[in-house]
Amino acid sequence: MLQTLLVERFGLRFHREITTGPIFVLVRGTKTLQMKEAKEDDLRTRGFHVSMSGGYEEFGTHISIASLVQEVSSTLERPVVDQTGLKRFYNFTVEMPPSDHDEALATTNLMQQLGLKLKTAKGQVETIRIENASKPTMN
Repeated sequence: MLQTLLVERFGLRFHREITTGPIFVLVRGTKTLQMKEAKEDDLRTRGFHVSMSGGYEEFGTHISIASLVQEVSSTLERPVVDQTGLKRFYNFTVEMPPSDHDEALATTNLMQQLGLKLKTAKGQVETIRIENASKPTMN
């Protein structure tokens, strides 16, 4: 709907390109995995929760690695590729120090506490290339 509006009102022309760019790769770390396999009882409460108290605690309930990857990718604003080999659903609780105001640092620390690791790499990234945009037409 928004795309149609931009095309009609602004004469927007664009195309998508796959280019090589910076990505993160999520792998198993050297520490023991600090996520417990979720039980069927955990199905009723699914998602991420944050609790503030001095620092903060982050809870994950019945979380797939794909969901974790999506959350990390959104937070870091960069594609994340899962190479953990983990296919199940997991629960976790992580305490974070109050000094982690930098989201990238906090996310890296979270992954380390879970027994995972983010590695930088080059990979395929979808980009949108704008060819033309004009002043908007009247309603």
